[in-house]
Amino acid sequence: MNWDKQTIKKYLPYGIIGVALLVVFILIISKKGTTISPTKEASWPVNIIKLEKGTYAPYLILYGRIESPEMVERKARIEADITKVYVREGVEVKKGDPLVQLEDRELKLLLQQRQADVNDFEAQIAAEKRRNETDVQSLEHEKALVAIAQKNVGRREHLTKTLAGSELALDQAHEELNRRRLTVTQRENDIKDHQNRLAQLQAKLMKAKALFDLTNIELEKTLVTAPFDGRVTMLSVSTGDRVKTGDVLIQLYDSRFAEVRCQIPEQYVQRARDAVTRGDKITATTRINNKPYSLTLSRLAGRAERGRLGIDALFRFDESITDAVIGRTIPLKVDLLPVNNVFAVPVTSIFNGNQVFKIVDGRLLAATIKKIGVTDLKNTQYYLIQSQRLKEGDYIITTQLPNAITGLKVTIE
Repeated sequence: MNWDKQTIKKYLPYGIIGVALLVVFILIISKKGTTISPTKEASWPVNIIKLEKGTYAPYLILYGRIESPEMVERKARIEADITKVYVREGVEVKKGDPLVQLEDRELKLLLQQRQADVNDFEAQIAAEKRRNETDVQSLEHEKALVAIAQKNVGRREHLTKTLAGSELALDQAHEELNRRRLTVTQRENDIKDHQNRLAQLQAKLMKAKALFDLTNIELEKTLVTAPFDGRVTMLSVSTGDRVKTGDVLIQLYDSRFAEVRCQIPEQYVQRARDAVTRGDKITATTRINNKPYSLTLSRLAGRAERGRLGIDALFRFDESITDAVIGRTIPLKVDLLPVNNVFAVPVTSIFNGNQVFKIVDGRLLAATIKKIGVTDLKNTQYYLIQSQRLKEGDYIITTQLPNAITGLKVTIE
């Protein structure tokens, strides 16, 4: 047969159909001779640990903010200009250190005047006492002169009766006696009035001293000093400023009473309350600027903040701290009291935050747990857990399987 182009074109469709039928026939024949083997279930390799109950001292890692209940603001107690500022924000100060100096020249001059008044009245009191001493001594002398004058009058009366003396001489004797008696009376009155005069002078002296003390207090107000050892947290004035009474000059806190406020999670609140009630000591440690510090739970907050499940706890530093910056957030490792009958499991054993998987007949079975805390065993962090679905001797996996579910088949490595 001559296979020209027209002939090939004519019979090509029949050839294609024939080839297709042949392929279908071959596939049918091969399918009848094929046996389907069942799919083998996969098994996941895991590591396990055996659960053993024990007594452990858990700890919590909390984050808290440094604060101080002894935070004070020193305010201007008089209206004056600022002449000198001795400190800057953030510096440490000792009790009695000068902080801010206010203008004091007028008060110093007034204090000198008050001192002069005090000196004047003290001198008057001394003079009054010397005067009284003189009056007492003079009174005895003047009484003696009265006695002499009385004798002279007696002699003059006798002479007058015997006509040996004149009436004029007798009258002069009487006049001298009366003058002497008047002098004694005046002297006695002066002595009697001494206590009144002295009391008046002493009252004036007391008033002068009070004014001196008040002026001295006002003068002391011009120098603002540190009331305790601490750190300056705010400085609101500078040299040359004019301040009024009540204006805030500086703020500082007492470094002896620095504490850390942190939130204790809800599941640990009752344990903390019970410990505080019993008087048990709950301690914590931290590091600030690479320096270790120890703290002790001081108290729990009286109320919970809205929107927060836990409650605030305040830890007091066991020693005075100079590295504390108010408002700084630091981590705390809080040591809780020992707990009995708990399981210690590796961190990798925990799934979804509250589950572990134990192995039963080669398959996983989920168990819900309650976290008691964490502890360190062999330099590794372990969770301390409790669960009603776990018992001593159970095996749980420590491999973090991404598809771990109840019923999953596993193989122990």
